[in-house]
Amino acid sequence: MTRSEKAGLWFAFAEVMAVGLVPAFSKYAVSRVDPLLYSALAVCVAAAVSIGLAAWRGELAQVVDRRFLGRLMPICLLGTTATTLLLFIGSRLTDGVSSALLLQSEPVYSLALTWLVWRRPASKRQLAGTALILLGIVLVLYDGTLRIGLGGALILLAPLGWQISHVLALRVMPPMSPYALTAARYLYGGAGLILVQALFGHASVRTVDATALAMAVFHGVVLFFFGTLLWYETIRRLDLARATAIVTPCEPIMSLVLVWLLLRSVPNGYQAAGLLLLAPGMWLVVVRSRREREAARQDQGSAKTAVEPPHAGLEL
Repeated sequence: MTRSEKAGLWFAFAEVMAVGLVPAFSKYAVSRVDPLLYSALAVCVAAAVSIGLAAWRGELAQVVDRRFLGRLMPICLLGTTATTLLLFIGSRLTDGVSSALLLQSEPVYSLALTWLVWRRPASKRQLAGTALILLGIVLVLYDGTLRIGLGGALILLAPLGWQISHVLALRVMPPMSPYALTAARYLYGGAGLILVQALFGHASVRTVDATALAMAVFHGVVLFFFGTLLWYETIRRLDLARATAIVTPCEPIMSLVLVWLLLRSVPNGYQAAGLLLLAPGMWLVVVRSRREREAARQDQGSAKTAVEPPHAGLEL
């Protein structure tokens, strides 16, 4: 293992800690502050920090470079504006445990994108894992009733925006650095959130007290800025498949632990059953068999793919 790969592993584990706190802290915050106002505040904080760091590194010119703007807009609108709204509004309408579990639908979206973008068919192993993940999600959404809550449905869409933005981000990095891309994500994505707040928001900035402001600062700096930067630093050193395979199985456990610590909420029977299906399902999706690894090596023998498809699998 190279020094760069070792650094990538450390960045991946740090990202798990940051992202694992997202469901619990989001639920805690938007239960006390209007979601539209809170999302705009938190992302503005992340934008200020990331722009300052990019300027200090001499990389701010990349953020406004016209060559990148056309490709940056969908990354920012999907990866920041849309997903932040889906996450915060959905978190307000459902419980923290459901949010933590439903966010684990990302491997399913990743597998679908792998087929759509790279035309790489899913193996029987991955299809079996996808079936387990989908069944686990159904149990979490069902939750003993015959209706699917709006909050859960919104949470379920957020990982789709993240996964598409990850794939698009790999097409601009390099030449863009992770710091410049992070700054662009929050600058342009934050502008979209400010516009949404101005058009549809009912809460005024004057209603924000010191506690709400402190939560927005923490969310913007730690969960948004560092979470995004750590992820880009990870996939710059490890291919997207390997990085996601490391992060994905760890996040639901970390999220549930933090949900319990912060919200004092434990999974009910349906949620626990969903977790028992989600965990092995994610494992089957992201971990390749030996035969699959050997076939992949043969495919890449003559020419190395410039951008690795997401969730090609973790080589053990």
